Amino acid sequence: MVFQRIKNNIEDLSWFALLTDFLIVVIGIYVGLQIDEWNDNRLDKIKEQNYIIRLDSELRRDVEKFSGIISLAYKRNEMGALLEAAIESDSIEGIDPLAFVQAVDQIAFTRAMGASGIVFEEMKANGDLGLLQDTKLKDALSRYYTNSKAQNYWVPIIQNAMFVYVELISGVLTYDQQFLYELGASDVPIITREEANAVFERLKSRQGVIDWIPRMRSYQDMQLRIAKDLYKDAEAISLTLEFMVDE
Repeated sequence: MVFQRIKNNIEDLSWFALLTDFLIVVIGIYVGLQIDEWNDNRLDKIKEQNYIIRLDSELRRDVEKFSGIISLAYKRNEMGALLEAAIESDSIEGIDPLAFVQAVDQIAFTRAMGASGIVFEEMKANGDLGLLQDTKLKDALSRYYTNSKAQNYWVPIIQNAMFVYVELISGVLTYDQQFLYELGASDVPIITREEANAVFERLKSRQGVIDWIPRMRSYQDMQLRIAKDLYKDAEAISLTLEFMVDE
């Protein structure tokens, strides 16, 4: 209809009417584009919020994971100190028998340290990182996951050290004593002083084990340092995401 009127106005040389119809067309196109842009922005905002909610959930899990790793690394390091003190004093007097046997068994235990990164990698693969309007958040996420990947260099080294230690203590512990960590608190058997002393005597005869204990403590220190750094970054990003989810 509008275009037909424009044609008629051109034929009739009605310039005012022609200008009016032209403006109607231009304004209609402009309004239509604005509506499309508004709708695209609305959909992008919804998509961004969905990503933020998922990132927040993932970072919360990372915080919990690294908190657990930090707690375990402290415990493993204390176990190492206990073993070194026993070896130096050539006695386990004053040391709880169960704590001693658990220390021999568990000093080398480690956990995987990497961040999850599933949502962030999905955003990268889909070309959706640009949806995050907060550039500081985007940079923080990029640094966090890059740092996490860099720390993966140490994972096979620490795990290999753990496997070496397990081989070294073969025969130091009885079969049942090797699986105390799998038992619930109410199921852990009583370790007698005699049993603990027997373990200690077998341990002292393994110089390779004695030499490996300080190395395992150093690896626990390394894991503790890495986990603390990742925990701090994950917690800071999680707090930022939490505020954005609430908006």
